[in-house]
Amino acid sequence: MSFKILDKNNNQEVVAFFTPTVSSSEGEEEGKIIGDLASELSSIFFTRLSFNDSISVYMLTPVAVNTKYQGKGIGQAKGRNI
Repeated sequence: MSFKILDKNNNQEVVAFFTPTVSSSEGEEEGKIIGDLASELSSIFFTRLSFNDSISVYMLTPVAVNTKYQGKGIGQAKGRNI
């Protein structure tokens, strides 16, 4: 599996990933909605949250699994590295 660091220059790659991925399971209209949402949220995908306690929290949203990797348990993996 490969990972890529998101920056403001590859926003269209985010849309190109989310739109067909969500469309394949939820329909084209939903795919477009989520693709547009991902585009709008791309600047805050990896937002660091700070608290008075000594913990670090990162928000990661929205999340999707590429259609060629669906059905392999990736979306079900909770709290572990894949």
